Formats: sequence, structure tokens, C-alpha cells
Amino acid sequence: MDFEIITKDRGRDHLRQLLVNGEVASQVHVIDYVMNVRSTRFKMAGWGGVETRPAFRRKGLSKVLLEDTVKYMKEKGYDFSVLFGIPNYYHRFAFATSLIDESRAIAPSMPWTKESAHEAEEVDVDEFVKSEKVRETYSEVNEGWNGTIHRDETDYEVLLKAKYEEFSTFTSSIRFLMADEGYAIIRDDMDREETSVLEIGAKSISSYLSLLKSSAQIAWNAGRDHFQVNVPPDHPCLSALRRRGYRMALSYSFDAGAMARTVNLKGVLEKLSRYFDGLSLSDGEETYHVRGGEVSDGKDGEAITLRPGQMAQILMGYMRASTIAELPTSAASVLDSRFSEAVPYMWWIDHFRARWFAKAFSRDW
Repeated sequence: MDFEIITKDRGRDHLRQLLVNGEVASQVHVIDYVMNVRSTRFKMAGWGGVETRPAFRRKGLSKVLLEDTVKYMKEKGYDFSVLFGIPNYYHRFAFATSLIDESRAIAPSMPWTKESAHEAEEVDVDEFVKSEKVRETYSEVNEGWNGTIHRDETDYEVLLKAKYEEFSTFTSSIRFLMADEGYAIIRDDMDREETSVLEIGAKSISSYLSLLKSSAQIAWNAGRDHFQVNVPPDHPCLSALRRRGYRMALSYSFDAGAMARTVNLKGVLEKLSRYFDGLSLSDGEETYHVRGGEVSDGKDGEAITLRPGQMAQILMGYMRASTIAELPTSAASVLDSRFSEAVPYMWWIDHFRARWFAKAFSRDW
């Protein structure tokens, strides 16, 4: 079977297509992001819109394309790659689950609802995506959080608006709230009978309370006695809720969390050299030694070998090195002493999935 792989560059979006006799058989979008890991910014390739036409399925073409895309990412200097997909498929491309996705059903206590906290103001999507206050608050709250995206204008004015349009239907709406020192993005879904806080950020407890009270009010107006909050377990908005009392039911989705892998081991070691000083690291293909902030080829002593997915899990704090069975105890102890556990998280607005992704950048299929 004759095929070729081409790349169509459209700004931050790089559409990679595998053509069979000139006809598109399989494709994947690679989109440029900047991701925060250990308070450091990394160039990240987000995989989205992985598709193979029905007539070309079960021929191994997607595997060929994605393996070639891994090589493409290395050539283009990406440090990490992240995707939202099927955990028992993408591990073959060295990805591993590295970010959590949790949802909490919150039923606030009635006394809290009667307090004098000001309700937040609802604004339209155009005002929200252009708000400097929203951008400043997001950056201040999220810069130190492993897995969050360092956003630019495109993230707000193109990608966020694309999600807004995708999920604003007759039975579903995306709503935007702003408080004195914070903001929230709410989804109200009549089909699922669910009101969800998709993203929330504030600089003060009072602003969190205002935003949460308004979110609860949206749920109650729809006849619901609770609302969902999609935040990591150490998020400050939960501290605000704890002060007022609430009932909570926690749920996890099987495939909602993201998978990640390192792409450019040397680049990652250079940016995080303070953590790896004196160590030799290998991803099974390349080996480097770190000394005094410099990264050199080769090793000095025994190298610690981690697959790209395992490296991402440790760097992002998703798991401890000591939980990796094949890692020698001495190596695991060294890594555990240098990398604390964390709660890596990426907001729903930044998830890159197929339906809205192609819509944002014009579908080419």
C-alpha cells in the first residue's frame, strides 16, 4: 500500500495526515501549548482529533502515523506531549496517565446560601475572553500548578470561544461569572440535569464564596439541589466551601484524565537541572548526565532508566518513583527525595478533543 505523510501548518495547529494513493486515510492534530511543570514552562504538543476513515481502519495506518508524529515532535523541539484518549491504546506510544480529573457533587448548607456574600456578575463570552482581569487572575492562581496551560490570546479568543459555541445548544449553555477578584465558567446541561463549575479562580476567599454562591443559584433556578465542581482536591475554592459546610460526593471518570510523556529528554533535563544534579538519566534511547546545570551526552555511573510516560508521571507529581516496580530501590529513593507528590491538573477549557478542535481551526477532511 503506497502512502505518504504530510503536515499542514496553520499557526499553532499542525495537521498531520497519512494519505493512501493521494486520499486522506488517517490524521492527527498537533497543537502548540505551553505547560507548567514544577513552576517551569515547557513547550507541549497536544494531540487532538485523532481519526481514521472507516475504509482504512484495522490496517495499522493510525499506528504508522502516530509513530511518525512522535519523531516529528522530537524534530520540532517539543518537551512534553499530552492527550485525552483511551488509556489502553496510547500507552503503546509511551504515554501514561499523568493528570487527574475529579468531579465533586456539592450540596451547600442552607445557612451559607443566606449569607450576605455578594453574588457574582454574569457576563457574555466576548467580554469574558477579552478581560485582562480574568487573564491576570488565571495566571496568578495557576502558574505553579503542574499540568496547567500558560494561556495566550489564542487560548481565550479562539479555543475557548470554540468550546463555547460547541456546547451552547438548546439544552446546554456555558455561562461566565466575574467577581471583584475572580471568575468562574459554568456549564448548565438540561439533558444531564447537571450544573458544573468547569473552572474557577480567585485571589480571595470572599470572591470564591461569591462565585460559588452564584453557581449554586444557577443550579437551584434549574431545580437542582446540588452542583458539580471540577477542581483538584487541594484547590482553594474547596477551603472556602469547608468554612461554610456542605455535603460532597466525589467521582472519577475512567478516561477523563490526561496521558502524557516526555519528548525531548535533554531539553527537560536542562530546564529542570536543579532537580537532577549529579544524576544520569535514560529514556531507553538517549542517555544524559547532569552536573552543575550542564547536561552532557552519556552517563557517569549507573543511569536511571525511565520510560517517557514514567518520567512525565514523576515530574508532574502524579506518582512517586517508589511505585515503579522495575526501578531499583536506590534510584527510586533519590528521585522521591527530589520530586514531591503533587496534584497535576488541566482545566476542562484546555482539554483538546476532536469535536470542537477541528471546528476551531477549520476541518480538513
